[in-house]
Amino acid sequence: MSGLSMAEVLKRVDLTSENEAHKYGKGFIFYLQHVLYEDTNEELSEDMAAKVLQIFYLAEPNQMPHIICSPCTQNVCPKMALEYLEKVEMVVPSVVVTLCKASLALKMGDQDRCQKELDSYAEMIQVCGFIVEPRLLRQQSKGQTSPTKLAVHLRETRPGFLVASILALHENSKMELEEADSYIKMLFTKDGDGVPQLLVDFWEALLVTCFQEDVVQELHFKLASQYIRRLCRKELPDTKPLKTTEDLINSCIHYGLIFPWVSFMMSLAPPSEQNSCEDLSKLQSLLCSPHIDITPILSFLETLPDETISGLSIHILCNTRLGQYETAIDRLLERCPEAVIPYAQHELKDEHQALWWKKLLPELCRRTRYAGDNYPVLLSSLKETLSVLSMELELRDFLNVLPEDGNAAFFLPHLLQCSRRRQVI
Repeated sequence: MSGLSMAEVLKRVDLTSENEAHKYGKGFIFYLQHVLYEDTNEELSEDMAAKVLQIFYLAEPNQMPHIICSPCTQNVCPKMALEYLEKVEMVVPSVVVTLCKASLALKMGDQDRCQKELDSYAEMIQVCGFIVEPRLLRQQSKGQTSPTKLAVHLRETRPGFLVASILALHENSKMELEEADSYIKMLFTKDGDGVPQLLVDFWEALLVTCFQEDVVQELHFKLASQYIRRLCRKELPDTKPLKTTEDLINSCIHYGLIFPWVSFMMSLAPPSEQNSCEDLSKLQSLLCSPHIDITPILSFLETLPDETISGLSIHILCNTRLGQYETAIDRLLERCPEAVIPYAQHELKDEHQALWWKKLLPELCRRTRYAGDNYPVLLSSLKETLSVLSMELELRDFLNVLPEDGNAAFFLPHLLQCSRRRQVI
């Protein structure tokens, strides 16, 4: 059969009786299977495709759904193929047969029949079916891969199930990460460089299950850059996200609990910022995780303005992750002084505790010498800082960090507090 096309081989096969399955040699069936499982460009006519289905129905009925999914048989009459599958299902039922029936029902324009077939099995069992036969979701035609009608239908009706199925294909080495990205983009007709929300949903789902460090860091970059891009453009997701920030925090170690000082900052933001899409809280959560390397996303951060409380919170988080605590304190004192004490209480601990008296105290003392709109807030922060220092430092050390030209009456209550603490000890 070397040098012959499959159509030419099939023309030599005589199908006069449906009860002569034994007449097909194993070599012939093996040849057909090999060709049909390959992503070949040969498309059989409707008659030849029907001939192939008849051969396999007689010889190896359990292979029928795989044969129907072959690009070679895409011209087969869907009604006839469905009738064959119904016969096969009575003998060797399987989730792959059912999924194939759902796909054929869609080709016939029968969405109700498709839905009925999809309701026959639990979704996780159907995911296993897609792993066994990925061509139910992606088709090959003239060297090009594209989503099937079934995939488009699932995108519209069961996006979460579709994401879980693509994730399963990736985890079972049936689809590479870049291939999955391209595949999901093909499900949408959107032009330009926009990233569909379903792709973001896929990245988030993959991050929950992934333990490969290189892939994890790549996903961090993809997600953070996408969150930042949409925040900069004030762009809403094109579809409702499958997971909320809370969902991701509860299910994924790469999304951390949002720090209290970040939540405090957001409580000061105007309603328009507080009620924005979840891209902001997801980005904040990602940056609150100890697992992310923020270096690759710094260039994207430069495009995010810090004039708003929300934007400032992201920049302060990055300053903190980079160990730039003094820069973070300066920015907070300048832009959001109300949050400087919550920030210090959470961040200035252990090896960074000395910044309470080496950085925060001198800055507050300097800034409270000049009356201004923020004077009450700065004065309150100074008193809180002195209260903290009186509990942490020895009396002599406390005296040494106080400004030499300070008002003794102002600092005396804190000195007494420090002295009494030492007496109690």
